Amino acid sequence: MATKPLINLLRGWPNTSLLPTAVIKQAADSVLTRPDVAVPGLLYGPDPGDPGARKSIAAWLTDFYHPSEPVTDDRITVTGGASQNLGCVLQFFTDPIFTRNIWISSPAYFLAFPIFEDAGFHRKLRSVPENGGGVDVDFLRQEITKSEEKAKRDGNTEPQHIYGTLQPAYAARYRVMMAAIEKHLVPLGVRLPQSDGGVAGGYFLWLSLPSPLKGAEVARVAKERENLIVAEGGMFEVPGDSAKINFPCDIRLCFSWEAVDRLGEGIERLARVIQQLQRGGVADDKDKQSGMLPEAGEDQSGKLGQGGGGNYW
Repeated sequence: MATKPLINLLRGWPNTSLLPTAVIKQAADSVLTRPDVAVPGLLYGPDPGDPGARKSIAAWLTDFYHPSEPVTDDRITVTGGASQNLGCVLQFFTDPIFTRNIWISSPAYFLAFPIFEDAGFHRKLRSVPENGGGVDVDFLRQEITKSEEKAKRDGNTEPQHIYGTLQPAYAARYRVMMAAIEKHLVPLGVRLPQSDGGVAGGYFLWLSLPSPLKGAEVARVAKERENLIVAEGGMFEVPGDSAKINFPCDIRLCFSWEAVDRLGEGIERLARVIQQLQRGGVADDKDKQSGMLPEAGEDQSGKLGQGGGGNYW
């Protein structure tokens, strides 16, 4: 049997076709022709970031949010990204000795956990569940109260690439994957616990598997049998507190990395894995040859079907 091309629904990166290469090249050409900007920019530059950029960001924030007082540039600091920014905030505004807990909405971004731990908050991370309205505020209030009681006892620079390219592209990718999920996975008992609220976009979809399937087993079989990578729910449990809130029967799929025309095929591969496991085991190649499992491009009747994104095969 020929090796299938890898489909990676775990990697949370944008597809390379969505990278703003031309826009950044144009901006770099413009900046590097101005010595007053290029020289300090290529050297160390001012610690808070480029003054012109900070003034533009402050003006945009004031215009967009209409605060009671204008946002000034001395309140703006430019960082290398969200992860570095989180590290800087923890360094300047937290104290591991004074701070008792870090409350994190769960499921959470797993690469943020090491940032908190490196800042001295190892074993202080606490998970907060979500409900239909977002973070479970009642749970959070109750747990903070418990923590307090225990402590007492113890003593026009808008990003056009985002609005013009990324938002519509991610919304379209979301709809392609959702259509494939509704066609191939929902009939097998897979559930989508999150409510989109009419919003289509982002990077990921969270799925709950039908009982008794486990996310780790589905991820393993998907890689071995279908050359398909998915993320099992256990990756997103808060370290040291997974006993309260855990996700053994969940998986996460990313629709931002793979090419759009491969998203539907990825869901079909996942559907075959779930079918195999629901029948009590992993089928071998003879099952496909005997017609027990539909090949990619066939529905349950063996007829040609339509994909989630309007593609035909």
